Amino acid sequence: MKKLLTILCFLITFFVGESFAQPIKELEPYTSFLNKQHLSAKDYIIHLFDQYDIVIFGERLHDELTQYDLLLSVIGSKEFRNKVGNIFMEIGGSNFDTPINEYLLSENLTKQRSIEKALAIQRNMSWYPLWDSYNYHYFLTGLYEINKSLSPSEKLQLHPTDIAIDWQSIKTTEDLQNKIQNRKVQLGRDSVMAKNIISKIEALNKQEGKRKKYFIIMNAGHTGKGEYAIMGSKIKSATSYIFDKYPTLTANVITNYQNLLFLKNPSALPPAVPILNGKWDAAFELLGMDDKGFDIKNSPLENQIFENLPMADSTVTYKNVYTGYVFYKSAPKHENVTGVSNIVTNTFEPELIRRWKLWTPTDTATYEAWRSTAQKENIVVKKNMEGLSEYWKAVIQWLKTE
Repeated sequence: MKKLLTILCFLITFFVGESFAQPIKELEPYTSFLNKQHLSAKDYIIHLFDQYDIVIFGERLHDELTQYDLLLSVIGSKEFRNKVGNIFMEIGGSNFDTPINEYLLSENLTKQRSIEKALAIQRNMSWYPLWDSYNYHYFLTGLYEINKSLSPSEKLQLHPTDIAIDWQSIKTTEDLQNKIQNRKVQLGRDSVMAKNIISKIEALNKQEGKRKKYFIIMNAGHTGKGEYAIMGSKIKSATSYIFDKYPTLTANVITNYQNLLFLKNPSALPPAVPILNGKWDAAFELLGMDDKGFDIKNSPLENQIFENLPMADSTVTYKNVYTGYVFYKSAPKHENVTGVSNIVTNTFEPELIRRWKLWTPTDTATYEAWRSTAQKENIVVKKNMEGLSEYWKAVIQWLKTE
């Protein structure tokens, strides 16, 4: 009987092993590499400052919240703060530098007063009628809490870099067209952001102080080296200008998100698609990993065609576009969050409706309909990645047992 059980166990192990073998064998180049990586996403980003003066983080979808847990964890580290005193961010008109840092450097604000100041900034700092991504509020108030515990010489400053905006000067649709809604302005945003960043870094480098390293946070659409080809336009990224100015001092990092090659000539929104046909995400899932960082050079991504955004040169590989890669939270754990509690007060509501009407002058909605829409901005809504089901099917196909 014992001999029979031994034979049965062998047969079960053999056939189950065979059922796993083929898909998992496809993942071996990735899992073999990942098993040798020992730095978390946070530690990898901080580690880059040992070699580089400027580190650029390419965020996934602006609304995704968990990446801001990572960013606040990095920024909250004493090792980071010993090297970095100034952070740059895509979000926010550059003319909001003073009010943002007056807030961040304020002493001993109560939690409620901190929230109020952050909300006042968020209502007006974007060329959108309202920037309603919750993670901006989360990041701004989180950064204030970090600063609150620091001495004046240790505090961090945050510099917005986007096109300057003053909604009070925009009275008509013609004003909006001239200042925001025109092709020249929108296609020029990358060069404007780069110019703002470089001029600020040059000024900061002339000041006294030891912390002469800089952390830049922008959407991935601005953080790869090269020209993007999106919706028929070629755009030199903001990061490319920064590399031109500081070629040996700069590193850029991309985080895990989907294949967006369809943006080159989009006709309809396709299902969400993972990079490398899902094998990359599957390797992390198989190993139970969701928090790693490493150089792209000498990784399995090094010579793979870059898939996270369409490039003007469609043959470029990951090593041509980014220095490093961080995988932080698998796709099912991503949280796209919009809405901010109390962002639209009774006082601000008419102003927001005015902006919306300028933005969409042909919209025939009633004022009450606009009011209803405005009040919904006060509701925090969490969602999974759009198209997650199809995305994850493409991942787990490599983990099937039969």
